[in-house]
Amino acid sequence: MRYINQLFTYLLTYLLTYLLTYLLTYLLTYLLTHLLTHRSCDGAATMVVICEQEIEKAWGMVDQSHTKENEAKETIQRLKQEINNLTKLIEQSVGVSMGQEQRSL
Repeated sequence: MRYINQLFTYLLTYLLTYLLTYLLTYLLTYLLTHLLTHRSCDGAATMVVICEQEIEKAWGMVDQSHTKENEAKETIQRLKQEINNLTKLIEQSVGVSMGQEQRSL
């Protein structure tokens, strides 16, 4: 059960990372479009610099989220492999138990 909870947690992390990336891209596009079309020429240069800085911050967050996403994918694969190994062990244990019962009869 613990492994299923971990798997669910990592899947949720992956989904949230994807949504965060999409949301940041959308918001930055909107801000750039909105700010540059509604500001005066004098303030436009300043706004461009500020927006570029914000974009750099956002891309840093996107890079971090991609790193976490890759870590989550690796963990999911490792947990799947561990589940498969545990399933095989259980099947082998059941097979041994069944063999012992048949011998005792």
